[in-house]
Amino acid sequence: MALLPTLVRGEDLTKQMGFAQSLYALAGLAAPALGGIVISQTGYKTPFVIDSISFLVLALTPALLGVNREGSAAKAGEKIRAGDGLKYIFKDRFLRALAILICAFLFAAGMVSVANVFLLTKVLHASVLQFGLCGAASALGMVMGGILLMKFSIPSDQYAKAIVTALLAASGLIIGLSFAGHWLVVLVLSLFFGVLIAVVTALLSTIFIRNSPSEMRGRIGAALNGFMNIGMIVSLLASGPILDWLGVRRALLAAGLLAIVLVGSFSPPHSRGVQRR
Repeated sequence: MALLPTLVRGEDLTKQMGFAQSLYALAGLAAPALGGIVISQTGYKTPFVIDSISFLVLALTPALLGVNREGSAAKAGEKIRAGDGLKYIFKDRFLRALAILICAFLFAAGMVSVANVFLLTKVLHASVLQFGLCGAASALGMVMGGILLMKFSIPSDQYAKAIVTALLAASGLIIGLSFAGHWLVVLVLSLFFGVLIAVVTALLSTIFIRNSPSEMRGRIGAALNGFMNIGMIVSLLASGPILDWLGVRRALLAAGLLAIVLVGSFSPPHSRGVQRR
């Protein structure tokens, strides 16, 4: 996150984020299949070795490409600490609202990923193949979302409005899942849900990059990832008891309605298109 703005023009950041999102989703589609092939041929050890090598490649890539981001010396008596990225987000009304919104929304979205398992297998009696197709549809949607961002430019002063609109649309899709009567409906809704999540993620990353001081960009990016992970982890912890309590369809309906309330609660700072950079 800290290096990317030094390599990409400001107006191309969103397209680059869309490109990265597409690659991420494609990897999500290909990796399980490749992992299964490798495990079937070599056992469990080799995939872990390959995975560790991939991290070494990631660490070496900037050096191999000859790119770098020069550090900036702190003023006398000053030192940027690990938690300063989080403090910066909370001091900034715009970034704080975005971070809380995406954390809360991912709580609702995380419940969808758990509820879909039971919706497809227990309620709609989908086969293993049909379940897999629905899961792949979401990843394919993320690829499509990234491609859309690469093809169509969104003005920077419309980023926040686009995020709010996409989140409201995604909330509607969650509600639609609660009424799904066939696995094909789940597949189509999952496809569009993936598109929207890709758009939100790319635009959100772009906003945080543009509104972060260069010397704190990496720490602010880490804090943003922390918000996103908290939303997903809490949703995984809470999904089981909530599904037991409400049932699959009512839990999805409640998640969709909750998402709309959350977007409405935290969207005022966004809807005015607040944008400093």
